[in-house]
Amino acid sequence: MILKIFITIICFFGGAFLGFFIYSFVIAYLIEQNLPNKEIAVGLLETTKMIFLIGSLRMGELEEYIAPTITIISFATLFSIFPIWLLKSKNPA
Repeated sequence: MILKIFITIICFFGGAFLGFFIYSFVIAYLIEQNLPNKEIAVGLLETTKMIFLIGSLRMGELEEYIAPTITIISFATLFSIFPIWLLKSKNPA
């Protein structure tokens, strides 16, 4: 039981991180794709840092926090259901 709770919490935080990354990627790609200087994000590490930075900044300047909150919570909930579903007790009838 404790293992199931621990794995569920780990998957919840992993899903929340994935939701934040997807939200940041969509915002960075769709809204901020026309950067004034294309050489700002060169290379994989710099591009990833830019995605997180742009996503965080756009999250902070939104009038409403509904879209990022719903995205992050939905991914976190979806990922936390997997271990509960996979580790549920299988009692033969």
